[in-house]
Amino acid sequence: MAGNGHRPAFHLAPPKGRLNDPNGLVHLDGTWHVCYQWDPGFPHAPRRTGWGYATSPDLLEWRHHPPMLAPGEEYDADGCFSGGAVAPQRPGDPVEFFYTGNLPGPAALTGAELAQRFPDGIPVGHVWGATQCLATTAPGPDGILRPAVKDAANPLVAGPPPGYTAHYRDPVVTADPDVPGRWRMLLGAQTDDRRGTALLHYSTDRRRWDRGREIVLDGPTPGGYMWECPNLLRMTDAATGVEYDVLIVSPQGIRAEDGDERRNRYQCGYVVGHLLADDAGAPGPLTFRVTEPFRELDHGFEFYAPQAFAGTGRHVLLGWMGMPEEDDQPTMASGGWLHCLTFARELTLHEGRLIQTPIVPGEEAMPTVGDGHRGDIFRVALTGDGAVTIRDSGGTGGQYGAGGTGGLPRTRLDVELRGDRLMVRRHSPEWPNHFGDERATTLPRRRRGSGTHRDLELGDHGDADDGNAGHGKAGTIGGGGHRVDILADHSAVEIVADDGAAIFSLRLFGLAGPWEVSSPALRGGSRNAGNARND
Repeated sequence: MAGNGHRPAFHLAPPKGRLNDPNGLVHLDGTWHVCYQWDPGFPHAPRRTGWGYATSPDLLEWRHHPPMLAPGEEYDADGCFSGGAVAPQRPGDPVEFFYTGNLPGPAALTGAELAQRFPDGIPVGHVWGATQCLATTAPGPDGILRPAVKDAANPLVAGPPPGYTAHYRDPVVTADPDVPGRWRMLLGAQTDDRRGTALLHYSTDRRRWDRGREIVLDGPTPGGYMWECPNLLRMTDAATGVEYDVLIVSPQGIRAEDGDERRNRYQCGYVVGHLLADDAGAPGPLTFRVTEPFRELDHGFEFYAPQAFAGTGRHVLLGWMGMPEEDDQPTMASGGWLHCLTFARELTLHEGRLIQTPIVPGEEAMPTVGDGHRGDIFRVALTGDGAVTIRDSGGTGGQYGAGGTGGLPRTRLDVELRGDRLMVRRHSPEWPNHFGDERATTLPRRRRGSGTHRDLELGDHGDADDGNAGHGKAGTIGGGGHRVDILADHSAVEIVADDGAAIFSLRLFGLAGPWEVSSPALRGGSRNAGNARND
């Protein structure tokens, strides 16, 4: 693509190969450490899923480092799958990464491969599929984590408890907020009757874990045949001061509804309620009493498998800006890389709903623009009813001729706000929209002076202990109206309504030239600032 390079400037993308889920997120001494599922040889080499690794001082400028984890042991021969981090508990302690070691089933191996892997025969009781494993690391003198060393005792958890299939993965280990000195390992799981769920294992030393217990929702459940990448957060509702548990899951197999909700094949959302404190040794399931039913975290086309950072008192989330069936994006052919992560989002809970405030560049790096602007990095602010179109400008020549695209339809994104309804339509003539071309949601009403949402004029984001980091001015738009911010970073676009009350994440790929903004609602306020960091 001529002027509109696909690689984002501020969204983390891999140096090469295929990226998917964010993993092992941890904040240490002012630096944000981000691992991610990575197949460096994709699509030309056999799958070898490990963990890529990058760092940032502010969640916007990224530096890549040697990979953190790679498969190679008997228990993770088919991949080091997703998992989370535990920050050092005392000076000198390592960073701990918990991950799922994946083994191929015997049907996936040839006779020669089986003989090579098990020359003395398959051991009695050998578990095919998923086990939960540990690797540790520590920063070097430069503050960068060294490649992790796998624990000699792996796998720590050799398989799921009875009644659950080998779809049992994505461990996130956190301190139990109800029992000092106790730790819990949260896992996505599937029951023998093909029902999605989550399990909790308990431990006092993070090395020896109990058999695990299912979290059963007392109230509406999202359904699905498998829950991936769960997170369990203890949050205080800013409106009421009441503490709640927020369970974030990526349930597979939810059917799309007739209206606006659940339009993607792969969903991601959350339920709010209370995980009832109980003795870890008691038999039976754990009850999660639902107070707010499942809501989607993101209404866009590309968002999945988010994870929250460890090592910070704030709830900061990163998500995969992709989908499992979207590996035909043009970045692989043009640059040898695939997919990226979202902007980081700081989470707050207000009246039972998550508000996701993106951590974004300042005005100098991502200028606010109006009608007629051309560029690759910008934001557009729409206050009140109106529509904005972002399209491939077509360039001024090159292989597509003077018309830019040689008569081909342009890539186009339409964002329209009418009352409380926000609609997003994406037209990509060269690259298919696998899950439809339209998304919409109804925005919750804003109350004058409520201070519920924050504007996107964000400050310094580097210090996790700074209570103002990532926060702008509190306030609302007068008269109960809505504000929509469209944040364009080359091919990564996030549409933020009311400063995080709703978000649409998507990828947008043009053929030639920078993006062009068109909107009657913005005429008279256009600013055509230069692009920032076009890499």
